[in-house]
Amino acid sequence: KDITYTITIRDVTNMLQASMTARVLFNWSTAETKKNMANVPLDVLTTKRKSEAMDVLQKLNNGGFVADIFAINALGEIVAVK
Repeated sequence: KDITYTITIRDVTNMLQASMTARVLFNWSTAETKKNMANVPLDVLTTKRKSEAMDVLQKLNNGGFVADIFAINALGEIVAVK
């Protein structure tokens, strides 16, 4: 089970809340946050740890963003996140 999880921000629903969320989660500066939020969709996390990916996904979706998670196995195939 060699699965890589990638979190992608698709949209910003609340600019102020999203800015605070991103600065806390990713330690982005104010300038980085503005730049990154202007460039959605944006991959923000790639990890092998499902628990980490699910935690970040929940925080983003509750923190002014619309985010998705994708799981890819060792063969490069997209698999369902269970």
